[in-house]
Amino acid sequence: METEKSKSIPEDFTGKSRILWNTLISWSSHLVLVVSGFIMPRLVDQFIGSVQLGIWDFCWTFVNYLVLVGLGVGSDSNRFISKARAENNQHKLNNIFNTVICIQFFVCILIVLGTLAVITSFSTLFAERLGEHVELTQYVMLFLGLSLAFNNLFSASRGILTGFHRWDLHNGITAAESFVTLSLMLTMLLSGYGLVGMAFAYFVSNALSDVIRAVVTYKLCQPLKLNLKSASFSTAKELLGYGVKCKFATLPPIFLLQSINLMIVGAMGPAALAIFARPLALTRHIRVFISKFTMILTPSVGAMLDPSQRGELKQFYLITTKLSFAFTLPLVITLLISGDLILLLWMGPDYVNQMLVSILALGVLLPVSQDCSLRILMGMNKHGKISIYLFLVIVMAFSCFYIYSLSNELTLISAAIGLTVPMNLSYGVMMPIYTCKKLELPLFQYVAFAILKPIIAVTPFTGLILLARHSYDQYNFGFSLFFLLLAVLSLIVSYSLVILTRSQRNKILGKIFKKRINNGIF
Repeated sequence: METEKSKSIPEDFTGKSRILWNTLISWSSHLVLVVSGFIMPRLVDQFIGSVQLGIWDFCWTFVNYLVLVGLGVGSDSNRFISKARAENNQHKLNNIFNTVICIQFFVCILIVLGTLAVITSFSTLFAERLGEHVELTQYVMLFLGLSLAFNNLFSASRGILTGFHRWDLHNGITAAESFVTLSLMLTMLLSGYGLVGMAFAYFVSNALSDVIRAVVTYKLCQPLKLNLKSASFSTAKELLGYGVKCKFATLPPIFLLQSINLMIVGAMGPAALAIFARPLALTRHIRVFISKFTMILTPSVGAMLDPSQRGELKQFYLITTKLSFAFTLPLVITLLISGDLILLLWMGPDYVNQMLVSILALGVLLPVSQDCSLRILMGMNKHGKISIYLFLVIVMAFSCFYIYSLSNELTLISAAIGLTVPMNLSYGVMMPIYTCKKLELPLFQYVAFAILKPIIAVTPFTGLILLARHSYDQYNFGFSLFFLLLAVLSLIVSYSLVILTRSQRNKILGKIFKKRINNGIF
């Protein structure tokens, strides 16, 4: 009887019924990366110094540039996979799968060539700043670049898994990869192999996880068949067009951040970049934490493009943005109030700069919390025009900042301002306004529903966090812990009452107690 009933339930091709589960697994997997992010920089600084820690960050600057070569075709194909599944088009599924593999093979070659070009530039463009560490930097960049190339070669499996809404498997593999990477990098560092050993360990761990993910994908998604003859130029053109638009949408933050990183190294050296990168890493964890939720939305929207679902799509946008803003607020508030204390406990007094961490933390509030807007537009394939607008805004803002830095001494504070102001104007303000226009959603309704409610709900938490920090500064550690626990409890209560509807609360409780849930956002 139960089997017949379960068979009568149609499969949810939008993946909405799996959003809660996928998000929780995504966040759980990211915690492993957070632990790694706190452990490795401190040990690198302790064992081989801040200069080499800055070199590690410096190499990642170029890796992030090379990421753009991939155009995101592999992972961004999940929108097309989800759409083809909703249409029950098996031929299209295999066509997309094999076309992505062909594209990513050429991308892999380009990344290898780009890595070799970057390595060559170190001995000419950055010889003065890197000094005796030029050869070391080249080896580190080699292994990180090869890791990125290998990652792109197998990136089709990422798009397939997430297109089938199996973010739990995708992120479970990622979590295991992070744990193995941390273990191998620690072993290399403590064994005296330094940055080169760490980079080699990173390459080995990532290559292994990419192969495992590909095997899991092929076994799980049986309708998919590896047959490169089924690839087509028309599909490649469609995927590349979409990928270019997606990369253009995510290009401005990468361009802005990595350019400012290069300016810091050029003006103040690798050690200054290490100081700048640590509070930036805290805000990056917030960004990744939220993106683990928002990235799930794109393939879901890809399966909701029927005109009859327009009203449902508007409501989907409002609810997910409200949740995104509600998730971001307490994390940013915690950094604003206690970011310096976190840096002190993590890296030591040499890395503490309260003004720097406050600017960077406040600067990510709007851009990160409004990431839903971008992901919704990507799912609708309506993100091309706004991506051009955002790129122009970022380029003009950076040009003004660069001209300013030529006649004024560059500091870490001015670098933080040069990073956060353009991001807030573009992704924090322009993006949601444009999305509301595309969805024909009144801006006032959007602000009242998605912004004001989370602000009201987080007010008690903010007051209690301030009391916890004040008690800590007065050496009342018992009271500080009490207020901290009370703050967390108040956040749970206020969010349950203000952010969640009654049906959403019931669905969450149903998930906890393993009751059957069929429809809805969760």
